[in-house]
Amino acid sequence: MDYKDAIFREDAMEYLIKHYSGFPDDIQAGPSRNVSDRIFKDWRWVRCLDGEIVFANCIQECITSNDFTVRKETMRIEV
Repeated sequence: MDYKDAIFREDAMEYLIKHYSGFPDDIQAGPSRNVSDRIFKDWRWVRCLDGEIVFANCIQECITSNDFTVRKETMRIEV
């Protein structure tokens, strides 16, 4: 992942950590039943073909529930 992509992904990760205690079990449908409306910039919840829910913008690497949990444990953000 290049530097610019890493910055955009980290911004999205920080947003998630500040606004969500965990990943949702389901998504509220937006443009389709598998894609939510935009939540942060162009990032949204997406249900993958295997049923996994990720936070993605389809440009940078998506954020999985595991990515979120691991990062949240190592990050201290004032809410």
